[in-house]
Amino acid sequence: MDGLLISIVKLNQSFSCASTPQTASSSSVPGRVKIPSDLLGGKDRIVFGNIRDIHDFHVRSVLPEIERCVEDPSVLRRLFENKRDLLKKKYGRFCLNKPKSEYIISQHNDKYFAVSAFFKEDAS
Repeated sequence: MDGLLISIVKLNQSFSCASTPQTASSSSVPGRVKIPSDLLGGKDRIVFGNIRDIHDFHVRSVLPEIERCVEDPSVLRRLFENKRDLLKKKYGRFCLNKPKSEYIISQHNDKYFAVSAFFKEDAS
C-alpha cells in the first residue's frame, strides 16, 4: 500500500509542477510556441478547456492532502469524500469538452499540438 500511495503522490506532484497549457493571453511570451492565428477568438479556450482550473485545483487542494496520505492513508479517503462535488464538476466539464477539443486539435496537424500525442498515449 505504501508503494501505491507514494506513486499517487509522485504522479500528482508531476502534474502540479508541470506547466499548464498556454492560452492566447500568453502567446506572445518569448520562448513559447505561438498559438495559430485561426485559434484565437475562442477556439483556444475550447482546446484547453478548464485545464488551468484543474491544475490550480490540484496545486491548492489535492496535492497537499495527497502528500499527507503517505503518513495517514485515511486522508486519501477523506479527500475524495470532501472534494467529490468539485472533482465531479471540474473533471465532468473536462470530459464534456474533450470531443470538441480533439476535433479542433485534429484540424491542426502541426507542432503546436504535439502535446495531443502525449494525451492519447497516456489514455491507452
